Amino acid sequence: KQYDIEATLELYQVCEKTGKERVVAEQAKTWIASPDRRTNPNYLGPVPLAALAQQIATSEGPSGRNCEYLFELARAFRRFQLEDAFLFELEKEVKRVLAGQGRDAGRET
Repeated sequence: KQYDIEATLELYQVCEKTGKERVVAEQAKTWIASPDRRTNPNYLGPVPLAALAQQIATSEGPSGRNCEYLFELARAFRRFQLEDAFLFELEKEVKRVLAGQGRDAGRET
């Protein structure tokens, strides 16, 4: 098990013209890996960006490569015009790690 919390959420976006929120995705299922080591033994802990990128670049779970999940998440943020500086910086660092290992960064390159 790669997560310890399962949740169903709605995703909102703010309309640029009216400033009002609107639902853009209903019943979006998400899985959350909390930092509680009792319920989530896979939690890496607070680590520098480079260490986190290394872990993501080299890890794989039942659903595939961790880097592919990261790339898809970053792509979805861009599609919905959402900003997350940490996410995009982590994406760049993982791609850098993969390139340094001569590995394919997937279709998000």
